[in-house]
Amino acid sequence: MSKTHVKVIPLSAMVIVLVLVGWVFPSMAHALGLTINFGGSGTGRVEANSPGTDTLFILNSNTLDYDQNSSVTLTATPTGFGTSQSIFSSWTGCASTSGNQCTVVMDASKAVNVTFNLVPVNLTINFSGTGTGQVAGSGAGTDSFSIFGSQTIPYDQKVPPSSVTLTATPTGLGASQSTFAGWTGCPSPSGNQCTVIMSANQTVGVAFNPPVQRTLTVTKAGTGSGTVTSAPGGISCGGDCTEAYANGTAVRLTAVASAGSTFEGWSGGGCTGTGTCAVNMTAAQAVTATFTQNAGNQPPSVDAGPSITIALPNTAALNGTVTDDGLPTTPGTVSTLWKKVSGPGTVTFANASSPSTTASFSGAGTYVLELTATDGEFEASSSLTITANDASVRRLSNDLNADGTADLLWRNTLNGVVVAWLMKNAAIDTSGVLGGVSSNWQIMGMGDVNADSHADVIWRNTTSGAVAVWLMNGLTRISTGFPGSPSLNYVIKGIGDMDGNGTADLVWHNTVNGALVIWLMNGSTIANSGFPGRAPLQWQVAGVGDVNADEKADVIWRHTTTGAVAIWLMDGLTHTSTGFPGSPPLSYVIKEIGDVDGNGTADIVWHNKLNGAVAIWIMNGTKVAFAGFPGGVPLNWQITGMGDVNADGQ
Repeated sequence: MSKTHVKVIPLSAMVIVLVLVGWVFPSMAHALGLTINFGGSGTGRVEANSPGTDTLFILNSNTLDYDQNSSVTLTATPTGFGTSQSIFSSWTGCASTSGNQCTVVMDASKAVNVTFNLVPVNLTINFSGTGTGQVAGSGAGTDSFSIFGSQTIPYDQKVPPSSVTLTATPTGLGASQSTFAGWTGCPSPSGNQCTVIMSANQTVGVAFNPPVQRTLTVTKAGTGSGTVTSAPGGISCGGDCTEAYANGTAVRLTAVASAGSTFEGWSGGGCTGTGTCAVNMTAAQAVTATFTQNAGNQPPSVDAGPSITIALPNTAALNGTVTDDGLPTTPGTVSTLWKKVSGPGTVTFANASSPSTTASFSGAGTYVLELTATDGEFEASSSLTITANDASVRRLSNDLNADGTADLLWRNTLNGVVVAWLMKNAAIDTSGVLGGVSSNWQIMGMGDVNADSHADVIWRNTTSGAVAVWLMNGLTRISTGFPGSPSLNYVIKGIGDMDGNGTADLVWHNTVNGALVIWLMNGSTIANSGFPGRAPLQWQVAGVGDVNADEKADVIWRHTTTGAVAIWLMDGLTHTSTGFPGSPPLSYVIKEIGDVDGNGTADIVWHNKLNGAVAIWIMNGTKVAFAGFPGGVPLNWQITGMGDVNADGQ
């Protein structure tokens, strides 16, 4: 019988074997490298913490060793003070981040990146003066910019610090060109340029002055007669003998003697002789043209008067003048006669044989009338232009009684009563109470929504958003309609004829999403509505007006940060094109949009809220045809509206 042999292992030996199998000596653990890379323009430190190890602090890129599978928490703290103070920017390469902390799990060698940057510095540019201009900034490694008003621009600090070159350029055209006045607070100015080193916050000022203009005055002397004209235009003396020109303009004057007179020559302005007079407008200039009367009978002197603009059916008052030397007979008899030279309709004179008379017109348009005088031997003539505007085409937005003149609407803030003044020239022709409503109803404006030539009153309920329309006939309220109740996010920004059908329409702007909405009106009901587009909320609707004489109102926008003006040319509910006529300083506020010069296009009236100056842009489509400063008023006077109170179309 065989035997099984069993080898007996002592218990102490078994214990030793078990221990060797279940234990790994610390000296045999695998160490992994954690590389921490520093970046950015600033400085800082990183605190490294891992359970069972000492806390480590490092100030620049370094590699630390950690046991496999250990968890390491890195905390970034910026250093420095004052303008050298840094800020923590970011971690990358972490397993997870929380603010300035980064967690890394050492399952392999790892690399993380920490970024510290210097605290940004600000460049503040303050605009001053009553002129307009722009400042362009450029510099190595910096983004360029162009601003039209005061603004603060941030820069990252760099080593070495950024060098920024500012260039000031006046804006405007021709006689509307502003001038650069200078820098303040600039460490390195050079003409219209300023260089700034962005090692700390910097503030510089730039000033622009309004256009410099020089006045040229022409005087006629002597016993004869004649005319003096200028190139560029402005002088037609005759009637207009004074004109302001932009500084440095070269003006050429030409003199032409009337029949029976001789031009003797120039004096003043550096001019002599009888040829063309060249005047350099670097200062105010005065020039005299001398005419002498030839011997014997001279033609009559005739002046038809200045051009006139009227609103039909009004008549034009003609105030011509005729003088004569009494020859060829004594005492001499002069006959005069008015006639139509051109125009689309019939002209009827109250007394065509009188230099001072009135003329009526069968239709709207531009007419040229001529006054002729004869003394039996010589004949002389003078003409003037009459612009007859059709009152229905002009569609005065605030003419309650359809007499071609603007009227005033008043609201008592205590009891809600509405009173109207029907105006005649600058006087109150009659007045009356239209009614009263509660204070949560506010007047949004006036406009002829039913094409009866009488302005109607548009209301908005500030609580519900409801719109109400009072259809008016002078001082009488005919009826009231309620076309709708839009959300209070929508604000009425303009009332004008958007589609050229003779009725006023409502233009809405959504203050939350920038959407533009138009209601095309038919009386107190909405005939059609549409959404022509939207703009960023920095753009706000300043009003509506027909800037291109197509009898359809356009939308004028203003940028609340840059001051830029944009114009949407409209065709009903369609936005056809956009123009950018300019960027006045934000101290100028658009107060009114209307036809200031009677040429059928809406113009823009500005008011400077700092110095009270009033400026006017005469518009030609989306371009400024002419800009002027008619004056200024103290700041306790504010523009509340504009209208044609004397029916001259302006």
